Amino acid sequence: MAYAVDLKSTAPRGACGFDPHPGHGIHSTGVPAAAGSAGYGTGMNTGIMLLAVAGVIAVMLRLLRALFASLRGGVEAFVARDVAETRAQRGDLTGLDDARAAAAIARRRRFLALGTASMWSGLLVVPILTPWPSLLYAAYSLLWLLPRTTRHAPSA
Repeated sequence: MAYAVDLKSTAPRGACGFDPHPGHGIHSTGVPAAAGSAGYGTGMNTGIMLLAVAGVIAVMLRLLRALFASLRGGVEAFVARDVAETRAQRGDLTGLDDARAAAAIARRRRFLALGTASMWSGLLVVPILTPWPSLLYAAYSLLWLLPRTTRHAPSA
């Protein structure tokens, strides 16, 4: 007959990677660490979380920029439509065509800005649905390295 003392391993506690204690080789995914691997350390988790915060801030700033561009496009479309109505009342056909073209351009810019805003909001929401959101948000920190797109005023 075997006693419980005989069945215990002589290896130090936690060496097998299956002890459910914090820091004993089981990652947040529930998969035990490979033999000899240290897994994610506390410093690595802190670094990933800091990069994730920087990535979320980068995406949120781009989302806000796109929303303000959409708002600006709405104001431009309203003003261009108002100018077109005024020129139509005055009988200025050349100015009416120019104002209608400006209104169409403003509507296209607004539509593009809304599409861009929906893309950025999707990039904020989609990582939550994956098993590794902090790593995806940390990857977004690379957006700080990309140049900002600026819209130049149309030349006359």
